[in-house]
Amino acid sequence: MAELLGAAVSLAAMAVLVTLALLAISIVVLAGLGTMVAVTALERRSHRRTIGGRTIGDRPAPGIRTLTTPRSPQ
Repeated sequence: MAELLGAAVSLAAMAVLVTLALLAISIVVLAGLGTMVAVTALERRSHRRTIGGRTIGDRPAPGIRTLTTPRSPQ
């Protein structure tokens, strides 16, 4: 009876260790995927075309005059 109880305890301990190992592996895989997604997003953002140092589609800050900003009558 004691041997059966010892075998059950060792089997339960082994199941817990396997579960923790799988959890650790999944965390590492998810972290790697998240890093890949972040790097891809940064690469796409850095490859946007620029004209004169400004990214196309960006708007200037309020109050800054550009060549396309109409001048106010003086």
